[in-house]
Amino acid sequence: MKTYLYLLVLISILFISCSKKESTPTDTSYDDIDYPIPDNSTIDNVNAANGDISAAIDASDKIHVAYFSFNLGLKYATNKTGSWVATMIHPEDTNTTMSIYNDIALDSNGFVHIVYNASGLTLSDTSAIYYVTNKLGTWVRTTIASSIGSDFSGAGIAVASTGKVHIVYGNNSADLFYINNLSGSWSGPARIGSYWTGVRPRLALDANNNVYVAYEHGGEGTLHLQTISSTGSLILNSILDGVPGSGDSRGWSPDIAINKTNGSVLIPYWNYGNKLLNLYDAGTISRVDSLVNWTDPAIVTDVNGKAYICYTNLSTSELYLTSNKTGSWVKEKLPVSVISRSSNLVVESTGKIDFIYCLKGANALKVVSK
Repeated sequence: MKTYLYLLVLISILFISCSKKESTPTDTSYDDIDYPIPDNSTIDNVNAANGDISAAIDASDKIHVAYFSFNLGLKYATNKTGSWVATMIHPEDTNTTMSIYNDIALDSNGFVHIVYNASGLTLSDTSAIYYVTNKLGTWVRTTIASSIGSDFSGAGIAVASTGKVHIVYGNNSADLFYINNLSGSWSGPARIGSYWTGVRPRLALDANNNVYVAYEHGGEGTLHLQTISSTGSLILNSILDGVPGSGDSRGWSPDIAINKTNGSVLIPYWNYGNKLLNLYDAGTISRVDSLVNWTDPAIVTDVNGKAYICYTNLSTSELYLTSNKTGSWVKEKLPVSVISRSSNLVVESTGKIDFIYCLKGANALKVVSK
């Protein structure tokens, strides 16, 4: 079902000073800017509101999306052939339900790599972390970890320029694990640290294939960054925000990107204690927005080092973009109505931005572009 759009109303936003190196950030300042009327199309007419919406873009500016279709299973969709085509990757059955966690990455040849978890319906059923790829021409699924009687939590993936895969996942014992196939077979897992179940970790790679993992340390209530070498060795684990044991929970549902011009790390994340969407940028923490409801932000950077963050405001059913493309940070409300905590975005080589979200009311998975 196609949604007909109305002309955007220009909004004037107050300039607020930002960027302070302390645990309580100040608001990011926003400029006024004119935006074109966006395109809007349907990816899949399913209820995809109950989990992660993960997205990646290939060298031909084609979009690849992983998502859970409620009561059906894990699906993958792409517009690689022009129109959107959706494929069921892992259907639910009488013993298994899809959880809310997945992540997607592409290798240099455009092949798809997805990590996700499936939950057993009873204590006698198997829960697992799965990795699936189409790099051999057909979809091949590998069990990364499995358990009977206990579940797994969020999962994240990154694929190096060599085509090798890095995966991080959590279990319900608050352990966060790292695994890779750098040697040709799966090596690990190595325990990174404690992890708050129910919130996702996310990974990014720098130009030298070093890995950066953003996650929330459940026992501390802090935002952590784990650095891993290109050879898979754990190097450094740092606290980026929060004080261990303070009771102020920070670092929920982070996403992560690397500034391609200077190699700095950018992490948007949810500060649960203060109901804030924050941004960590090379040691500086700033406030992106104040929100009543928990949100799962997404971030990408372009070849010029500019950052683009999208997130949903569930109390108002709104989808937002925040970017520093013009030099200062600009926030824009997109003319769509959302129902999911999760959204995602990709930036094409032309500068066109594509936002993937779940439409309120119809519950269809949609893409709005500008």
